[in-house]
Amino acid sequence: MLHGLIWQNPASKLGMTNRGESFSRLSLNPKALGDMIEIAEYRHGITTSLGLTPYPETPLELHAHYGNTEIQSAFGRDVFEGSVQSGPGVLLSKDKKSYVLLITLQKSERDFSPSTMYRDYLVSRQILRWESQGATNQSSPTGQNLIHHLERGISIHLFVRKTKYLGNKVLPYQYLGKATCVKFEGECPIRFDWKLEHLMPGELLEGGQ
Repeated sequence: MLHGLIWQNPASKLGMTNRGESFSRLSLNPKALGDMIEIAEYRHGITTSLGLTPYPETPLELHAHYGNTEIQSAFGRDVFEGSVQSGPGVLLSKDKKSYVLLITLQKSERDFSPSTMYRDYLVSRQILRWESQGATNQSSPTGQNLIHHLERGISIHLFVRKTKYLGNKVLPYQYLGKATCVKFEGECPIRFDWKLEHLMPGELLEGGQ
């Protein structure tokens, strides 16, 4: 996760041969290290994270913010050796028997194609309405896994951000923890209501729909 956060690229693009180089190369740049420490201290002072890591299968803190590379690393993708998955906001981690849903609430035509302008919104601090990918129907393997995730021992993890960009900066997602399907309807896409195990931060509801 730390390699992905710092470098945002796999080793092959950086000329690295082992994980130790990821940090030894950074140690040669004390100015960059100083800037990182300053940023980390600032972010630690304003974090909305509760300091809780409620699930032993991942090192993620509840309500903390994570980028795409960090999230995929936390769920088993080797971001040192290979690139991260881009595009669709549904990630399957077979090793951890988990689906990861990456959700942007406020979508714009600039950032999303017409086929991915899904209507996702917060119903309450515990319920989130989410639409699956457009090609997913209830009888498909993904549809069945999402609908019957409890019986199949599959965990659903939700990551949410209000918008994709702030100016020219890509925003990270806020980790809301695990959720359970309490309602589903429709086809291509399927509309799900996910009930969170932990109440989401109240400020996330502001302008969320």
